[in-house]
Amino acid sequence: MNYQHAEVATLDPTTMRTLCEEYIANNYIDPETSERLGVKRGLRNPDGTGVLAGLTNVCDVVGYKKDQEGHVIPIPGRLIYRGVDINEIVNEAYRNDRFVFEEVIWLLLFGSLPTQEQLDDFCEMRGHYNHDQSQENIAEKVKNSAYEIIEKKRATYYGVAMAVKRICEVIIRDEKSILPISSMMHGDFGVYNVVLSRPAVVGADGLEELVPIALSEKESADLRKSADTLRGILDECGI
Repeated sequence: MNYQHAEVATLDPTTMRTLCEEYIANNYIDPETSERLGVKRGLRNPDGTGVLAGLTNVCDVVGYKKDQEGHVIPIPGRLIYRGVDINEIVNEAYRNDRFVFEEVIWLLLFGSLPTQEQLDDFCEMRGHYNHDQSQENIAEKVKNSAYEIIEKKRATYYGVAMAVKRICEVIIRDEKSILPISSMMHGDFGVYNVVLSRPAVVGADGLEELVPIALSEKESADLRKSADTLRGILDECGI
């Protein structure tokens, strides 16, 4: 019997090497860490006898928090995978009405969220070549969101109220959620003395830590251009 096998897409050596390096970069544990913590690498003691041990930073499930007295307080369950709150991925899908399929697959394969350049390349590997237009559509939607609110609500303060409401919920509930929060720039991406919104972990103490993000050269240049424009307006106002 003659079976017909479906054609399988092949990757060029350079692309395969890039993907392998991305995987290794997010799944490598320094041997010094194992030695410092007394973990036996390779399931072997120094004398060659076998052990059962290991380190992982893959996943964490959070179902409670402790108050100042040490009492356990149940909270809505959170799944943290490779340091990424899965709830935030779901919220991103709802906010932008899209599936975030490629981002999730990249996270599962390589242990990190992709940069924009990596996401574009990955989409092309899957046969999607309209990502530039999609990005432009998203940018236009963000820029015109105020006008959409005015058209539907006759005022933009409804949008501001929704954002403030969400920030207050995160702080009151100590959610440790990731939100785009304004903070002073101190040299990141070459930007100084300007307050810009960046992804940050927000909880009971407000902005608790910034979430590192990777930008392409073009994205960094566009960010600096926006910061320079804002800085110019502040200088004109004497601020």
